[in-house]
Amino acid sequence: MQTNEDLESLESGLDVLQSHDLAHARRAWWTRILPPLTGLLLVWAVWQWAFSQQFVPDWKLPSPQQVWTSVKYQYDQGTITVAVLNSLRRAVVGFLLAVLIGTPLGVLVARVKVVRTTVGPVLSGLQQLPSV
Repeated sequence: MQTNEDLESLESGLDVLQSHDLAHARRAWWTRILPPLTGLLLVWAVWQWAFSQQFVPDWKLPSPQQVWTSVKYQYDQGTITVAVLNSLRRAVVGFLLAVLIGTPLGVLVARVKVVRTTVGPVLSGLQQLPSV
């Protein structure tokens, strides 16, 4: 059973959340736009710098201008939609395969000690690899 103190505590917590939302909404537009824009500009600058240093051939690391020209060309030709849909299809298929394989394997590893001792080290090793 909830007491008055519990309800007052909940209400005060909700009031704090609501006042935080109002304060967040009142912030100047540039305080919300500037950080992500700065991040994008930094990525673009590092990309352009890496291209100009020619660490790798330009067919492996094209310049931002080359990528923009290619995207614009594909858009004009109407082929970019197909490319985007293919990428999304591959991502969805990969995710579904991961769920279909990973869920039963995870349950099996969690419940069967022999499987856990056999497959556990391999799974621990895979966890150390960076994800795509």
